Parts: sequence; C-alpha cells; structure tokens
Amino acid sequence: MVRRWRNELGFRLRARLAWSPPYRPPAPRAPEDDRRALGGAASERAAALTQEFPQVAAWSRLLTFPEWHEALHVLDWLQGRERPAAVRACLDVGSKNGVHLAALRAAIAAPWTLVELDAHRRYGTGHTRRARAEALLRAYPDCRFVAGSVTELSPAGQRFDVITWTLPFVFAEPLERWGLPPRFFQPAALLGHVLSLLAPQGILHVVNQGQGERDEQLRLLAEAGARVSRVEPVPAALSPFKRVRWSISARR
Repeated sequence: MVRRWRNELGFRLRARLAWSPPYRPPAPRAPEDDRRALGGAASERAAALTQEFPQVAAWSRLLTFPEWHEALHVLDWLQGRERPAAVRACLDVGSKNGVHLAALRAAIAAPWTLVELDAHRRYGTGHTRRARAEALLRAYPDCRFVAGSVTELSPAGQRFDVITWTLPFVFAEPLERWGLPPRFFQPAALLGHVLSLLAPQGILHVVNQGQGERDEQLRLLAEAGARVSRVEPVPAALSPFKRVRWSISARR
C-alpha cells in the first residue's frame, strides 16, 4: 500500500515538474570503435547490420554507446518482422526516451509516432525522457513524441500500419516496481485500444520478457480476438539484456 501511494505521488510530481534542461548530445565516436567495443559475435553482427543499413554509421554521433547498443538490438529484431506492402505511418508504444527511433526508422522508413506514459522521469543529469526524445527527433523531423498514455490517440484520428510495443505491463508487480500508479494497470483495455489503432492490414509486434509474460500476452491477445502469426525469441546476438525476450506478431 505504501509503495502504491509513493508511486502515485511520484508520478503526479513528475507531471507537474515537467520542465527539463536541454539534453546534451554525446561526444561523437567512431562507429568502428563502437563495434570493436562489443567484441566477438556481437561485433560481427553489428558490422553486418551497418553494411545492410548504412544509416547506422551515423548513430555514433546521435546516441551514447549503451543507446547505440540497444538500438542495434532493436534493429536486429525488427528488420526481420513482417509488415504490410505499403507502410504510411507507424506507432511505437512504451518508447521510454525515444532512442529506439533510430532503429525503428532504419527498419521501416516511414513517419513514426512515439508514445511514453512516464515521459517526465528524470536522469541523473537532470534532463527528462521527453527532453532526450525531442533532441533525437531533430534528426527525424517527420516523427513525433507523445508524452502521455496511448489512450490519448484515437483511431478516428489516425491508424497505423505497423505498431511496436516493448514490454507492456501484463502483470501488476513490474508496473509498480517501475514506479507507476496501479491505476495504469489495464492490460486488456490497453491491448484492445492499441489493436483499434491498427490499419485494416496493419500488424502489431510485441516484445515480452520471459516465458511467463509471453504466455500471459498470448492469453490477452486470444481474449481480444487477435490473430497471432509468429512467436519466437528475439535475436540474442546483440542483446544487452540478461533475460530472454520474446517477439509476438499479431493482427486484428
């Protein structure tokens, strides 16, 4: 109970104190140095992705090394996912500080909308997730960052051909552990809303952590009437994470 009230108070304070100092971009690095820092098979996979997607070479000027590493991991996953023949608009749910955008845009060259509920969470430097995302958006001017709930987006306004969703909260405990109020734990309702944002031929790609969350996600998708087309582990060669992540693809 104490943690729930603390989370509620913290979230409300973050929303009120939304101002952020400007984000300071990282010092430029050589892409070759970043790849060498990975070492082994990860370095080889990074080199292959850089050759396939030349824009990756610019990421060392836009992202810190950990951000660069995570973005490569996302690109390695998304570039192999199915998509409609024509993609006009894409949505990323749970975007944190937006640094996945470099990978999302490389994999699918369409305008992306990023949405993050806890966009005003701060880093040790004082800047917020939103400030970090907006700094990166200068390199992608046709994309946008929405600081708020995905429920603020309406299918009457726009639908999306591809939607990505990383680590939706399918269980209450992880949501509370990350400092969010329990009122935001609405897995079935949120999934239903996200599915409503899909264009008629659109596809949703979800990433879950561990088999328990994967199985619960599959149950929620079945309950929502979605058609699951693919379930498999996220490629691990470039993963900076300890636990296995699972990729699920589904349509309405």
